[in-house]
Amino acid sequence: MNRITWLLLVLMLCIVSTSHGQEESENYISKGQWLVGGNLSYSNPPEFKSTISASSLGGYFIAEKVAMGLTIDYSQIGRKGNFNTSPFMRHYLGAKKIAPFVIASYEISSRTYSVGIGVNYFISDNVALEGSMRFVGEVNRNNPVDNQVGFIQQFGLQFFPSRKRTKSSFSDKESKNYFGRGTELIGGT
Repeated sequence: MNRITWLLLVLMLCIVSTSHGQEESENYISKGQWLVGGNLSYSNPPEFKSTISASSLGGYFIAEKVAMGLTIDYSQIGRKGNFNTSPFMRHYLGAKKIAPFVIASYEISSRTYSVGIGVNYFISDNVALEGSMRFVGEVNRNNPVDNQVGFIQQFGLQFFPSRKRTKSSFSDKESKNYFGRGTELIGGT
């Protein structure tokens, strides 16, 4: 691994370890929420050709801090370009302004897997900057000696659309809090 990869890995581990103990009242991620976004990456390891990749992803939080989804990826390896799809699973270690996560995915057509760590930094309630580092390996069943491995760094922007209120009726206690300060109700009977 080169120095930049090591530096990014150490930086991300520091962010993950310091943000895990944060005390904030607001959670940015919750069950039933959607995740939509995209990433860009570039890698030029000595054992591979340089790779430029752009991906879009969509996912759904099936449990508190656990998202599953699908990534559609376009990679340019040397002069050859191709599209891949890969299911992924993310587990967030926190749901605050700085939200570290671990991720695992498998690219179906190229038969490569990746596992890694990342962090989302929320710049607003629903928008986060993302950085991640992944270990990528190729599954070659015919000749396991030819399996290629490497690291890749990704940077992107993620959107976490808010969940809509699903209750159609609510009690008097809830109604007092449903209309926020500054809201006026005008009507008559």
